[in-house]
Amino acid sequence: MKFQYIENFRDLAEYPCAYEEMTKGIIYRSGSPAYAPKEEIDGVLAMGIKSVIDLRGPYFWEAFPSPFSNVEGVEYYQINVPQGERFPTYEEDIPALYLSFLTDPYFIRGALRTIIYAKKPLLIHCEAGKDRTGVMSALLLLFNGVSRENIVADYMKSYDGRLSGTEERVRKNYAEAPYFMFHAHPDTFEKFLDMFFEKYSDLDGFFECSGLSESEIGCLMNLFGVQETSAGAVVFHEGKVLVEHMALGHYSMPKGHVEKMDKDLYDTARREIKEEVGLDAKILPGFETCSVYSPRPGHIKRVVWFMAEVEHENVVCQPEEVERVIFLSPADAMRVLTHDDDRRILTEACKAYFK
Repeated sequence: MKFQYIENFRDLAEYPCAYEEMTKGIIYRSGSPAYAPKEEIDGVLAMGIKSVIDLRGPYFWEAFPSPFSNVEGVEYYQINVPQGERFPTYEEDIPALYLSFLTDPYFIRGALRTIIYAKKPLLIHCEAGKDRTGVMSALLLLFNGVSRENIVADYMKSYDGRLSGTEERVRKNYAEAPYFMFHAHPDTFEKFLDMFFEKYSDLDGFFECSGLSESEIGCLMNLFGVQETSAGAVVFHEGKVLVEHMALGHYSMPKGHVEKMDKDLYDTARREIKEEVGLDAKILPGFETCSVYSPRPGHIKRVVWFMAEVEHENVVCQPEEVERVIFLSPADAMRVLTHDDDRRILTEACKAYFK
């Protein structure tokens, strides 16, 4: 979709990648929506946007508030990019500035985790949608195996006349703004990529510096893959937690894919508990969290977790999937669960349940 006032708006999933095909409608990029009329904001919302990551920085957050900051059903995140509100005097300095965006492991870890866990479709933007957004977009494309040639081409799309409104707005207050702010040379991003790989050698080197987990790295490398949704619950009975010993050998908690007959994700969670362990569960209000992982190349699974209670422990296992069901104290369940994400979910649920 093209917008007049939300400049540089486009889908990132436009290129061949490391797996079969990038899925469109997952991540969009753009310039600031703060100057757009209501019709264009409504147009973005009509696309189903569920999350917005605003990279503009404190000055613009305060001076030009985001129209998405208080929209029901939209998660709005502010991420302050290191050096993001500085702009170099000379075009030759831009590659080093771009690299400086990525040198703080705490920042990059937090930013990438926000991208992983944010509900999709997701819109990422800064002021013009070319520098901070351009570097973040390039990273996501790199992770998913998009060629260097196409990454540079995507960067250059920000300069094919898409920034006319931004340029006009800036020049009203800064008539001497350098030409390269709005019209870049392809070598600029080539040099940035050279500097990136000189510093980190390869993506493994970058991931090692970032401190991300193996599961998080897997999500980033399959971010534009087929999107799958599941729902599950941390199930309590008299202070104990239901743990399943799955037929595949790992220990987990009940969850499963959304089916057509499910009215909503609560329905999915209740149905899965009934199918897997034969218990009727009551979903408890006030708790919702998620886990995200890549079960196989080119696929991303988002599991929405709730909290539930059952009236007894008389389980009937689904033999194809569940070998055994046990109710354990939270401490013992934490020791038994196989995956780190499940332990995180249990920790969050216990804080809510026992508060």
